[in-house]
Amino acid sequence: MSSTTDSQTADELASTLDTQLTRACGDGLRAVVRYDGDSIEIQRMTDGAKDGIPPEKKLPVLRRTTGYRPVGGPYGEHSATIYSYEDVLVLHAPVTEESGVVATLDPEIATSVSLSELLPER
Repeated sequence: MSSTTDSQTADELASTLDTQLTRACGDGLRAVVRYDGDSIEIQRMTDGAKDGIPPEKKLPVLRRTTGYRPVGGPYGEHSATIYSYEDVLVLHAPVTEESGVVATLDPEIATSVSLSELLPER
């Protein structure tokens, strides 16, 4: 990752989310990935996530997912979005237009963890 202030913020958010989601989800946390305009960096990835769907099939979906930017408008700043798929929950927490954090979780987490435990504290 580059050493810009935004990347440092993404680094801090990735570390915070890793700790928060590990506490809330335990083994249900599959991966935490930081990204910026130039690169991605894996903060955490379980063996199951490594052995599952090949990265070349996952990355295009994550790129499209993280490319969507809801506007804050009268509701305040957008802090995170959770996408629910049949085989995975994807939490996307953008920091800037070019940087943010993506976490993937077992879909069963949706029935056992409250939403407030999944969202980043900002």
